[in-house]
Amino acid sequence: MTTMNADPRQRIITRIRQEPAFAMSLVGESVELLADGHAEEAGSILRTLANAVGFKNLARATGTHAKTLHRQLSPSGNPTMNALSHILRGLTLQIAKRPMRMSVSFVDAEIA
Repeated sequence: MTTMNADPRQRIITRIRQEPAFAMSLVGESVELLADGHAEEAGSILRTLANAVGFKNLARATGTHAKTLHRQLSPSGNPTMNALSHILRGLTLQIAKRPMRMSVSFVDAEIA
């Protein structure tokens, strides 16, 4: 099967594995979606990232059991802020292979 005919989700996972900058942009996008109140969409991106890096690898990076991560990142999951923080840090460690500091900028934000 060629890449063009592959499942779109699998193509994204392959790209995440091959392009760390793309993967990190998805981490940033998930944070922005969370801030905008789109938790379901953010969770979907985080789930895809976790699948790309591997739940076992993410579990080692977060110190959380893989089954717990599966539950937290499931469509019905509701991770705590602490768990979400560990997941985001674990993903960046798996993607960048080193600690990173991310910054997120919000544009078009109206302050009353």
